[in-house]
Amino acid sequence: MAKSNEPLIPKSKKGDRIRITHVSCAIKNVREGMLGKVLKPPQIVAGVVRVEIELEDGQIIIWAEQDLEVISEEELNKRISDERAQVKDKQNMLIPQSVKENLNNDNQIVSVEVVPDESGIEELTPEEEQDKLRFERQVERAFYSAGVALVQLRDRRLYRNTHSTFESYCRDRFNFGRHTANRLIAAIQVVDNLVTIVTKNQPDENISPQIILPTRESQVRPLVGLEPEKQHQAWTRAIKEAGGKTPTAKKVKEVVEQMYLQVNSKTPNFAHHLQLQPRGLVEINTPHLIALHQRYGRIHLIHQSTVEVWVRNMSSMTMRKQTLKHQQVQPVPFEKESQLLEVR
Repeated sequence: MAKSNEPLIPKSKKGDRIRITHVSCAIKNVREGMLGKVLKPPQIVAGVVRVEIELEDGQIIIWAEQDLEVISEEELNKRISDERAQVKDKQNMLIPQSVKENLNNDNQIVSVEVVPDESGIEELTPEEEQDKLRFERQVERAFYSAGVALVQLRDRRLYRNTHSTFESYCRDRFNFGRHTANRLIAAIQVVDNLVTIVTKNQPDENISPQIILPTRESQVRPLVGLEPEKQHQAWTRAIKEAGGKTPTAKKVKEVVEQMYLQVNSKTPNFAHHLQLQPRGLVEINTPHLIALHQRYGRIHLIHQSTVEVWVRNMSSMTMRKQTLKHQQVQPVPFEKESQLLEVR
């Protein structure tokens, strides 16, 4: 602080180069000796000359002028030169001693330039590689962990001290309903099937730690309802079509639909739509749509290649109309209708 009988006169001006000489309190990323530039003319605030400066790392701070030192261009250039010399000394330390001795013994003058790696990429130790892989797996399989936890919460009824049903518990605690919970739980079995088949088809020594597995529940959803081998075939094919990378949910769905159409195209076509009758009961076959798969519905309208079907939502007890392809519905025999209570 300046003495009370001396007027406060700023020593710096806009554009001056400065150096921080004192840090009175712990401020993140600010240390003594840092260089900077004055951005605005100093101002006197509460008896202290304060300066707005931009530091060498891009930070903009307000600092007391008494803790700054104005430096000349000559001093600045000398400091930069000294720092470069220190970097060069560190680079020379990277040259093996044996190389230096050979150079001295042969009396050869060799110019060695060590170019620092500016890409920011560094090698990891084997332990760090394992940690990286483990943490990546945790991120990728977050939905899987959620499904495992939901199974424990549901099967052990750990919600019973606050809620009477698992559905109401999920809605209040996690803000999602029964269908989302069921999808996460169903995804567990699909991922387990994929891992089991991959490890069964390859010897232990050939199993790659970089096995591509689903990273989202939506990628697994089209595979639910398929046989384990079909799940593996669809997932492998989706990876291939995605260029060897993790496929999107849309890509997996497209592959499952293509496989379904290929299977059905191999069977004789006996004018399937002629077997469908208005208000007839049908069983829905959509493995990629778990909410509809193996449900029953009533036909509303029949078109040339599609059919409109009324399907009951059992949770809300409301009817919803779905448009499906002829190949996605199978007429239910009349004698079986009396045994079904889901659709009336």
